[in-house]
Amino acid sequence: IYQAASENKMDVVLVKDLSRLGREKIQTALFIDFLRRNNVRVISATDNTDSFNEDDEMHMEMVQFMNHFYATDVAKKVRAGYRQKQKDEGVCNMPPMGYYKDKNTNEIIIMEEPANIIKEIYMMYLDGYGFKAIAEKLNKDGKKSPSYYQKLYNNKKHGYNKPSITFKYLWEATAVKRVLINEFYTGTLICHLEESNKVKKIRRKVPKEEQFRHENYAPVIIPKE
Repeated sequence: IYQAASENKMDVVLVKDLSRLGREKIQTALFIDFLRRNNVRVISATDNTDSFNEDDEMHMEMVQFMNHFYATDVAKKVRAGYRQKQKDEGVCNMPPMGYYKDKNTNEIIIMEEPANIIKEIYMMYLDGYGFKAIAEKLNKDGKKSPSYYQKLYNNKKHGYNKPSITFKYLWEATAVKRVLINEFYTGTLICHLEESNKVKKIRRKVPKEEQFRHENYAPVIIPKE
């Protein structure tokens, strides 16, 4: 839309209501102003507003405010409900490499092949190998990375922005580190590690004392000791 408006290839943006254009009031207002400056009018059918009509300007601003308030309120309620579930029973949509979650029964099962790789990583680390050395040894031995097993068991596809090494199912030092610091392998699920505000696009790490720990949540691959 931005490009078409800048190149004078459009005259009107027709929407069912202004919430379809955007729920974030400031960004939506800036977008409408951009279109107006490029001689493109915004017409909202159900709101019965036209950005070229001066009498509709205040009404459009009020509608944008209400849309923003509604989106913020819904997001807050969803987050609160999800967080309560994290606290009460724990939420694990997709367990890490070494496990498989049956979506019908919610049972978490140890998968022998990847679980043995996890055990091997811990043994090598205890033997004095560093993250990079462990990754190199796993790649040399042809051991597949977590992304391979997530695709195999969960049909999880890679994001377009992932590094090329991900698509080759090779290990790297950071992946080894993630395995070694993941308490899930001891059967402990930790929820509420981060908080995000999708409306304001803010993300923060949660202090340990505010996180939700669930011991004996999953079968153990690595003993705590």
